Amino acid sequence: MKRGVYDIGVGWGHPADQVFAGFFREAVKKKGIEVREVTYGNLEEDFKEILAGRLSFRVFVDRSSEDHPAFALIAERLKRGGSHVVNDPVLAAKFGSKALLHELFAKEGIPVLPTVFLYPGKKTSFASFIKKERPPFVLKPSHGGGGDYVVLTARTAKDIERALQDNAPDATLLQSYLAPSSLLGRAAWFRAIFVAGTVISLWWDPHSSFYEVFASTAEEKRISQELEKIALRIAGLTGLELFSTEAALNGEGEIKVVDYVNQPIDLNVQERAPNGLPTPVVRTIASQLALRAAAFL
Repeated sequence: MKRGVYDIGVGWGHPADQVFAGFFREAVKKKGIEVREVTYGNLEEDFKEILAGRLSFRVFVDRSSEDHPAFALIAERLKRGGSHVVNDPVLAAKFGSKALLHELFAKEGIPVLPTVFLYPGKKTSFASFIKKERPPFVLKPSHGGGGDYVVLTARTAKDIERALQDNAPDATLLQSYLAPSSLLGRAAWFRAIFVAGTVISLWWDPHSSFYEVFASTAEEKRISQELEKIALRIAGLTGLELFSTEAALNGEGEIKVVDYVNQPIDLNVQERAPNGLPTPVVRTIASQLALRAAAFL
C-alpha cells in the first residue's frame, strides 16, 4: 500500500454508492487527478495508517460515517489533521438535530411548520397546540432519519404520549400535518439537493419516495427558484456541502420546509432502486463534488 498524502480521497462502503463512486472517480480523473478510495476492501489497513498519520488526503469525501464507525473515526482524524472533509464531521454532528435546525430556521425566516418541542423528563404542555391545530399530528425524533420512529397519524393526547415513550431518549418535535396542495396534477412535494453551491430541485413522492426531475413549466421554474433560495440559505447557515431539504406547498400555496436537512443523502440510482435518484442527477452531484475538491488543491 502506498502511504503519504493524496490529493483526493473518498470513503464509501455501501453498494448503493457504487455508481456514484464510479462517476466521482471519472470526474476527478478528467482533471488529471487520481482519487484514492477507502472501502471495506482496504478499510482495516487504511484505518490504521490514517490514525497513525502515515496516510492522509488534502480533500476527503465521506460517504460512510453512518455505515461503520471506522469511517466516522477516519473523517474526524482527517479533519483534525487539516484535511477538507465533505461533509465536515463537526458540522454534520451539530446540525443532526432537528430541534436545533427548527429554531435556527424560524429565527432566520425560513418557512417551517408550527411546532412544539417535547423533551424527555421535562413537562411540556401541548394541550393548546392540539386544540389550535387540526389533527392528524406529526411526531418525529430530533435525531435520525429515514422515517424511523416518525408518527404521521397522531390524533389524541394518548397518541402523542405513546410516541413520546417510543422516542424516550430524544427530544420529539410535535408538528401540524401538512396536506400538500396540488400542482400540475400531482402532490406539490419536493426535495432540493444542495451540492457545493449548486441546487438541484426535484419532485418527490413522500409515499413511494420516487424522484422526478423538474420540467420547464412556469410553475416548476417558480418553485425551483424558491427551493434554490431556501437551500442556499440553509447551506450558508450550516456550512454543509452536500445535503437535501424537503418542502411542500400548503393549502394556501405557500412553500414550507417539512424536513430540514437530510445528510448523508442516498445516492443510489433509480436503475438499481425505485427510490433512488435519476442517474443524471447522481452524475451531476459527482461532478460538482469533483470540482469542489479540485478547488482546494
